[in-house]
Amino acid sequence: MSKKAQITILFIIMIIIGIIFKYVYKANDYFDYKYGLVNTTNDENIENTLDKNESEENYLENINEVLDLTNLYRNEVGLNQLSLDENLCEAATVRASEMAVANNLSHTRPDGEKCFVVLDDLGINYVCAAENIADGFTSSETVCDAWKNSEGHYKNIICNKYNKIGIGLAKSTEGKYYWAQIFSN
Repeated sequence: MSKKAQITILFIIMIIIGIIFKYVYKANDYFDYKYGLVNTTNDENIENTLDKNESEENYLENINEVLDLTNLYRNEVGLNQLSLDENLCEAATVRASEMAVANNLSHTRPDGEKCFVVLDDLGINYVCAAENIADGFTSSETVCDAWKNSEGHYKNIICNKYNKIGIGLAKSTEGKYYWAQIFSN
């Protein structure tokens, strides 16, 4: 199966899981996980926050580019490539969406819990994990460049403890992009 086909299947699974998460956990009545993006207009009709020029393919392209750049940085220091994990992608999408809804970049969840509680909420087993987040970047290349040039974020990228990654992207109603990477073993 091609890499593009795997990413497409992963994306469809993320949408389905997002819909289930919306109704089971009721984290926010206004979450719209379609395309991993949210809109939080109070008591108004919810509309997808994708611009007219954006598409599912563009979203998947961003996720794929973040994966490729992250693995390129790891290869530069002789580390194994990370595999894209659908459960971690769901967690990263939840985290990016939470920040987009709150319009606030934070490793703390809206309920005050630590970011890694999302892994527990989704039943994801892990021994160690890390989270990279960013906001305001409009392309995968610029966000990855920023993470590479940030000591703490770069340490997460090149940590040899991790072999899996989840990537999420969301856009606030104000049009600001929120990005999340979750690393695990």
